[in-house]
Amino acid sequence: MRRGHDRNVGDDDRFVGLFWADEEAIRNYATFSDIVSFDATFRSNKYQMVFVLFTSINHHNRCITFESGLLVDEIAGAYIWLLKQFKEAFGKDPKVVVTDQDPSMKIAIAKCFLIQGTVSVYGTS
Repeated sequence: MRRGHDRNVGDDDRFVGLFWADEEAIRNYATFSDIVSFDATFRSNKYQMVFVLFTSINHHNRCITFESGLLVDEIAGAYIWLLKQFKEAFGKDPKVVVTDQDPSMKIAIAKCFLIQGTVSVYGTS
């Protein structure tokens, strides 16, 4: 099995990122990886960290989670680190990534994935 977890520590030994995908998520990705939603919350937890989810829909039209991560910042470098962990764990790029209009995400996706398309959608509020 590929490695499904990692942490990122900055030069000052400060925690800056966490990646996690369990064995079931890795198996699900092998079947349902055509379209992946890449979404991040904005520091809505008590530690003021960005929570990132990679999800899709299975053959029963149910949401499945492939990966989750915690990041200190919503910057391209942090997303690039997270996407590199994603590629190491899952072994292949999705065909399409659905995300919001975050410019840092767009940079990271373009740098890390060879995909057929990126669909950016505006959230509703």
